[in-house]
Amino acid sequence: MLPAETQHDVAEDAVDAPPADGAIDRDALAVKLSAAREQIEALARDLQTVDAELEGLSIARGQHQLLLSACTKLEELAAAGGAELFWGDRASAQIGAQQVGRARERAHEFQEYLGVIEDGRAALIKALNTHQDHAGLLEDDLFEALEAEERRQHEWIVERDISELPARK
Repeated sequence: MLPAETQHDVAEDAVDAPPADGAIDRDALAVKLSAAREQIEALARDLQTVDAELEGLSIARGQHQLLLSACTKLEELAAAGGAELFWGDRASAQIGAQQVGRARERAHEFQEYLGVIEDGRAALIKALNTHQDHAGLLEDDLFEALEAEERRQHEWIVERDISELPARK
């Protein structure tokens, strides 16, 4: 259950190679980093939404686990030849077996529904990790660009008067 807006493509935001002269556009890196952080925040909000949905289903999850457990025990009782002990007579036992089958189907449908939500959650976590890695690389590139700019600002500019060279003999 991934919302469409969470399917961000990290490749679109890949950092371009630095220009040939070695100057890195720190402003462009800062914009890309800001966009990456916004994507991370959006993914984190989506993950919180999915987690809240799963939390809201926790009671139903427990109920369905108990239902599956009850179905298993009733099937074990029927396999041991004691279905009539629970259902009363043979006809009721057959109707009961059908009811157990329907209950098991409902429990499996619920488990599949939870599986879809949990798969979506796993995809969100993977996307979040990918975007965090990408943002980390952008932060490194921006830091290096700032360091290079600072080094250029601290460079000594060698100035000297140009004198005429003596003529060659």
